Amino acid sequence: MNDQSAQPPVDPTQSSSGVPQCYRHPGRETYIRCQRCDRPICPECMRDAAVGFQCPSCVSEGAKQTRSGLTPFGGRRSSNPQTTTIGLIAVNVAVWVAVVATGAPRRGSRRS
Repeated sequence: MNDQSAQPPVDPTQSSSGVPQCYRHPGRETYIRCQRCDRPICPECMRDAAVGFQCPSCVSEGAKQTRSGLTPFGGRRSSNPQTTTIGLIAVNVAVWVAVVATGAPRRGSRRS
């Protein structure tokens, strides 16, 4: 019979005092856990998440799975929002020029 088989397996994320240790930085005691995988993480490894904190491994894994958004009518999102903004400003200026050029009455002005 082997004496080692009677001992419980050693958890590398637990210190000898039973305090959890960061899985990436052995020796750093911590009570913070990743919200996704429940591994102990130190303040250096903490990454802000929608709820709580995540470890760097879960954050990079989540970034790979992130889908690009769709518009309400199924079109593509602009890859350059600055171009979209400039286009909208140009359309507004063109409409304003057309209104002024045709002599349309302005709001609040009276013509007799």
